Amino acid sequence: CPPLTITPNIGNSGWRAHLATTAAYSFRQLLRTAAWAKDSLAGEVRTIRKLPDIEPLCADADVISFDVFDTLLYRTIEPPNYLKRLAADYAFDCYTKRGYYLTADLFLYLRDESEQRQRRIAQSRGWDTECKVSEVIYEVLYRLFGREVAESETAPLLDQELKIEIDHLRVAEGVEDLLQSLKSQG
Repeated sequence: CPPLTITPNIGNSGWRAHLATTAAYSFRQLLRTAAWAKDSLAGEVRTIRKLPDIEPLCADADVISFDVFDTLLYRTIEPPNYLKRLAADYAFDCYTKRGYYLTADLFLYLRDESEQRQRRIAQSRGWDTECKVSEVIYEVLYRLFGREVAESETAPLLDQELKIEIDHLRVAEGVEDLLQSLKSQG
């Protein structure tokens, strides 16, 4: 059988909803940019070019928060979404050996669709648009194979995906020394 190709269709009535969602997202981004510009002009935001340059700014801080990816850790694979392809290839191999009809492209398509849907729902509720990988994987398995497989296979598939991610992560230069220094300062 040829692989299943699914193309999203906005349709005649869906374009208004799509436009409204896009406009709302753009407006939020504009507000965030305006807030950043205001804070920057007031001197409350500083751009750090090199990680070691942050240490003097942290002397009087009670809490220090770092972005993880591309700050503390970096991926050794480009583009980072290629990791999802590797996970989809693993799922394809695993489930076709068990007799399920599946393609890596179908798994990847359903994963992307699930992730986008979960982000839209969170955004419509005014929440952060990050979503849990475990929930995305559960939804894909549920749609492909039903509740029983989704409940029993989400954790092992998630573990494999995290292993793939960990295998392609490296600590950024200077991070360990910086964190150790900040920790020693309390």
